[in-house]
Amino acid sequence: MGYLANTVWAHGSDTDIAETKMGSSIPPPPSGLSAEGAHVLFLGAGRRTGPSRLLVFPVLLNLWPLLLLLSQKALVPVGLLLLGSASRLTRRNLVTVAWLIAVGGLSLLLQPWNEFAAAHYLGFVLFLLSVPLINAAVRGSGEHLIKWLSILSLSNALLAFLFYFLEVDLSQYRGLNRIVGDDDATHRVFYETTSLLAVFSVTFLRKRWLRWICGAIVAAYALLLAKSVFVILLFLFNHLAPRILSGRVLSRIAVSAFFLGLAIGAPAMVAVARPDFALSVGMKLLQFDAVINDGSPILSGRGWGYVIDDVVTSTEQPYQVEMQLPMLLTQVGLLVLFPYVVAMVSLFRSISSSWTATMLRSAAYFAIGFANPWLFVPSWYLTTALIFRRLDNHGRPRLVRIARV
Repeated sequence: MGYLANTVWAHGSDTDIAETKMGSSIPPPPSGLSAEGAHVLFLGAGRRTGPSRLLVFPVLLNLWPLLLLLSQKALVPVGLLLLGSASRLTRRNLVTVAWLIAVGGLSLLLQPWNEFAAAHYLGFVLFLLSVPLINAAVRGSGEHLIKWLSILSLSNALLAFLFYFLEVDLSQYRGLNRIVGDDDATHRVFYETTSLLAVFSVTFLRKRWLRWICGAIVAAYALLLAKSVFVILLFLFNHLAPRILSGRVLSRIAVSAFFLGLAIGAPAMVAVARPDFALSVGMKLLQFDAVINDGSPILSGRGWGYVIDDVVTSTEQPYQVEMQLPMLLTQVGLLVLFPYVVAMVSLFRSISSSWTATMLRSAAYFAIGFANPWLFVPSWYLTTALIFRRLDNHGRPRLVRIARV
């Protein structure tokens, strides 16, 4: 393919690095290292080590003009067609997903039926099928993927300002793109893949002044137009958590104090700029109270697509609420929710080189279940799969055998 990667032979505590061209044969282990028991790691260091076609699906997930017409899940068949011959890790991911689809399908057959059950379960299935596709791209071309997603995030931010100042009516398109208040003024412009701002990076730009300008545009969009407290906090945590976890004691204290200040200050700024912030928090608390007091069977739930009328916020998908994770327990019960949690942790583990990164990604993924109905949204999984990448570069890497991505 013409891209370079580092071939790392590791045996015990001994390592040796040699640079080799992708597609060529793996160099033999250096003198002093026997081939028996040795492992090979490809550390791309920001260079592409997987087929370009694997990037197409996750990159399309951040193409806002396309998402005005199509759902993210409608793009999953495209990703499956482009997957080609899967690696061993990807095949394992597919087996995990197939097992979870079967568990969910069995509950669908055994639980009470309702008019939204099939649509809810189908959304779950399509989301699960997107996960191995995203994992394959992250494993093979993570840094390259972040570059293209960052370019599209910058483009989306510019489009958002354009739509805002021109007062473009987006109501006829899919998604909650433009939020208008009682005063007929636009309060927010919010595209559905805004969560990917958490992994935004300006490193694709060479000029420092360009980096400052582009960074300022995206920051202005996040604070002034999107006004998403969760995404802002995730961006901060993504960049500061590795420094907190890998630094010295005094450094950890200083960075933690700085992060705490930002964690308090950023939401306060958004709350001032967003009049409906208190109403949004109040609605989430109302939903949580209604869900935990619903009286649904904790083991089996009331069925896919179950709706609590008092907390419905969407007429198209009334079974999806901001408190999605507690609601999911009400719908499918522990018999499905527990395997779902275990499977998702396993899928995150397959793209992480440490348990620290695995658990932080898993925690971030499930945390959204108490803020927004994004658990089954492919772009949200993509976001959490790409955060905390610096933790994968600290400490001793997990040794894996070489495999095609």
